[in-house]
Amino acid sequence: MPTPIPRLTWQEGAALRALAVLLGQGRSPVPADYDASTVAPAPDSAFVQVARQRIVRRCLHTLLHEGGHQRISVLRDGRRTEGSLLSPALNADFALLFGPTTDAFVRTVLPKLPEWMGKAGNLKAVRGRGRRWAKGVLKGRTDRPGDWLFLGLVQANLPRLALPGETEQALAIRARVASPLGSLWALRNHPQGTHLRALLEPRAVRLVECLQQRLRRDWTSLLRLVLAGRYSPERTVTRLTEVSVVWNQWVDALNAAGRLDLAGPVLGAVLDVIGAHDGPHDMRARLRADLPNARTADQVCHAAADVLGIALALREHHQVLRAAGFGSERYDESLLLTEVIEEIDDPAVDVSATIASLRGRIG
Repeated sequence: MPTPIPRLTWQEGAALRALAVLLGQGRSPVPADYDASTVAPAPDSAFVQVARQRIVRRCLHTLLHEGGHQRISVLRDGRRTEGSLLSPALNADFALLFGPTTDAFVRTVLPKLPEWMGKAGNLKAVRGRGRRWAKGVLKGRTDRPGDWLFLGLVQANLPRLALPGETEQALAIRARVASPLGSLWALRNHPQGTHLRALLEPRAVRLVECLQQRLRRDWTSLLRLVLAGRYSPERTVTRLTEVSVVWNQWVDALNAAGRLDLAGPVLGAVLDVIGAHDGPHDMRARLRADLPNARTADQVCHAAADVLGIALALREHHQVLRAAGFGSERYDESLLLTEVIEEIDDPAVDVSATIASLRGRIG
């Protein structure tokens, strides 16, 4: 017997279009007469069932197409193992489980979003209501990898909804508090550095392994935006400092877990940013070009140097692992890290010289 086609109201359809935007599937306008009060879905309603299905499909699609489709080398019990997202040997402890957090988002957040979409500059329509509403949803944290991935996608795509700034910010903070992947993805500091270590547990590490390409791409875009002078000097320094803190927390977590082989996106983003400049001194010159005074310029350049310095920290970790030699517990990790670290010494991308120039050391 064929499955019956679910019947949805046009308001529920509008809410599902908002979900599609959050999942990275396009941009859809919302009718001007949308009324959120008409969408109050029950847990077993057709709307909730359709939303769940779309979330699961998109999360699996993201894992598969952002790197999971490729056969890569990763570590299992300290030993090098090859496979893809579909390889049983790499997925023994992994399950893309979703919990009450995703259901709460579908039932309480999603129906409200169309009411706020496209009102980024309409302050009269907001007046604090969006912030107060956002603070009342998504309370607490979740321990389900599926929730983490979904909320990671949510915070990555929130800007595409053109929500009022305070509403977007409050929702993004809620998503990052609930999801360590959201914090890592956005490179936003979390009060507890150990928050990121949960991503390296056997039940969740496949998320990070499959998202290597996406993390590198998004981190590169973020750094280029910050370094392009789009923000005030004070905000630029604050944002770069936050990136440096999160990256150092992440590398410390990788080192503690014996998974420095997953540091590729960090190093890749550093190399992409440096490679976009014409020589070691070009980044310093560009950063200082439009700044009001030498003191402010030095602060921005030093903050940028701190971010790029993570590459040198990774090289030091690599030297320690290599010194342990053949037969050590982390020997396979050192071999995989070697493949990541080789790019640092590429003459075309001189990391050390770029950092020295940013710190004002000439020669």
